[in-house]
Amino acid sequence: MSEHIGNELPRAPGPLDQPLAGAGIAGLSAAVATRLAKGLGVRTVRDLLEHVPRRYIDLSTTKKIRDLKIGEEATTQGTVTRVDGRYVRSKRHLLTVTIKDETGSLSLVWWNQAFRTKTFVTGQRLVVAGRLDRNRGQLVITNPFYEPLKGGGDQVHTGRVIPIHSTTQGVSTTQIRRFVHTALQRYGSLVADPLPGSLVEARGLRSREAAIREVHFPTSEKQMRAARHRLVFEELFVLSSGLAIRKRRLEREVGSGKTVVAVAAALIAHASGSQTAFMAPTEVLAEQHYATVKQLLEPLADRAPVDTGKLFGDGFDVVLLTGSVTGKDRKRALEKAASGEAMILVGTHALIQEGVEFHRLGLAIVDEQHRFGVHQRIALRAKGVAGAQPDTLIMTATPIPRTLSLTLYGDLDVGTLDEMPPGRIPVTTAVARDEFSRARAYRMIRTEVARGRQAFIICPLVEDSASLEVKAAESEFERIRSEVFPELRVGLVHGRMNAAAKEAVMTSVRRGELDVLVATTVIEVGVDIPNATVMIVEDADRFGLSQLHQLRGRVGRGTDPATCFLFTAIDPLAEEARADAMTRLNAMASTNDGLKLAELDLELRGGGQLFGRGSVEEGKGAPAQVGRGDLRFANLTRDLDVLVEARREAFSLVDDDPTLASPSNGALLGEVRRRFADRLDWLFAS
Repeated sequence: MSEHIGNELPRAPGPLDQPLAGAGIAGLSAAVATRLAKGLGVRTVRDLLEHVPRRYIDLSTTKKIRDLKIGEEATTQGTVTRVDGRYVRSKRHLLTVTIKDETGSLSLVWWNQAFRTKTFVTGQRLVVAGRLDRNRGQLVITNPFYEPLKGGGDQVHTGRVIPIHSTTQGVSTTQIRRFVHTALQRYGSLVADPLPGSLVEARGLRSREAAIREVHFPTSEKQMRAARHRLVFEELFVLSSGLAIRKRRLEREVGSGKTVVAVAAALIAHASGSQTAFMAPTEVLAEQHYATVKQLLEPLADRAPVDTGKLFGDGFDVVLLTGSVTGKDRKRALEKAASGEAMILVGTHALIQEGVEFHRLGLAIVDEQHRFGVHQRIALRAKGVAGAQPDTLIMTATPIPRTLSLTLYGDLDVGTLDEMPPGRIPVTTAVARDEFSRARAYRMIRTEVARGRQAFIICPLVEDSASLEVKAAESEFERIRSEVFPELRVGLVHGRMNAAAKEAVMTSVRRGELDVLVATTVIEVGVDIPNATVMIVEDADRFGLSQLHQLRGRVGRGTDPATCFLFTAIDPLAEEARADAMTRLNAMASTNDGLKLAELDLELRGGGQLFGRGSVEEGKGAPAQVGRGDLRFANLTRDLDVLVEARREAFSLVDDDPTLASPSNGALLGEVRRRFADRLDWLFAS
């Protein structure tokens, strides 16, 4: 079987690979399919089944209204007694729906969502979920999740733990839930398992079909977690298998360059009169390194060895020591290591066994460190001369995200700057969701300007359209200058201005000639205005946490207290986005630690694409930095332990079956091709 996994003819698509528009799913029209494809990348039945929920709401247990507590996320139900939709100040629409049970009443509030008014009628029964607040003595939930209660109960949507899927404009989470439910009924039995049966049995994993069903419509939290673990392990195992296949192939055709680096380091150690230990995780790899090292050193054999006395004898002596080296060969290898005759000792775990001694070990090289434990690396370093540990070189040809590298290699040196400059006061961050908060923010700006301070107002992020972003900034500038702060000096800066114009504006800010600066993210970095003490970020939910942290860092750079207001305006057609946005924004309000925020940002927004699809030469191969990317179930930060286990299993399997030619691995090879065959080349080409 060919080992070029990306170059074989594609297999005929099966039922799971058909476009959604023709899949016979009720309500999923061509127009809806287009929205799902454009907004979520969900194009086929398989994509829909793998579009797992982002969170869950437990509608099986509800509380009476009087038992709800301020600040908690809770679920209740009641009867609609009043529907009030009206336009208030600044022509903003306010919809208030009052529900009541036998213990009290509760208001549900939506801003600028007039279309919802016709959704509610008096006498209608609702189950609602959200965070409880109090406003003017009245219990309130803003932008709640809600479902109508029907006679007898709707088992897809109510009376149980229900999934909340990511949505896109024009498609609600309720619709997606129904689509998934229908797809599972029609196509669930066709879901095949790519994992070898022996692996599934050995690790006690659920079948893929059962896991897909459970993760969408969980019967219990325990079962849901087991299902999710199965899908995460499978995804990381398939990914690791593809990387392992590609890595083995590269090492046999062209090599990854690691061994050349290892030999160069060994030559430096040799020049200082020291030996090198080169440890690999498998005998096959150790033997391969042994042959390559000897081949690389052969052209140097006729050169005079470094003058180190008797050390290394008359040349570069490379010795192999693995479990298969026995008898006289093993005895001779140990003698060469102990006497110093061996310049490089290449081997497996055998290198750290009792009885293996070095004359003067100065360099320890560990290949594929993730295959070893920390204690094994320590044991190798302990083979150095008393009182001095050898230098350590850790190598891998497989890319590992930086956060995972820091965790896997946590015992190595890592430098972190985690203190603020002297005199700095942490910026106070407030999440703002209503007109009252906006009025408060504007009052604070006036107060601070009266004290001689300055403020920033950051315009909403308009993705994929610099021209629209500029228009939005110019429009906001005019509104702020003419309607909000006509008495103040207001300036504007954005990315489309030429360098001279931008510098002129920033010079005016630095000189104190402007009170308020309306800006896009062009001020995200490199702007130091110690006099700025207030910032407003509009539509803050559109920004990533790391970017918000950078923006917030533009205020509070002096010794005065500073405040950053994060205003949120969430797409009314994506109800579940509220919870995600509030998680991120509340995190911003709770900490000024950029490292913590960066990790949370990775966890919430995803790692982006690990493998780009386009042509590197044409500049289209760069991977996306955020979003769902290649991983649909796993999260590289949260699932580190699973990644380590899946990776170990996958590389072990590929060591035994380098091209997955065994019939028992046929399904796995097919899944590797389907998921990653068109992208692995780009990864290694980069």
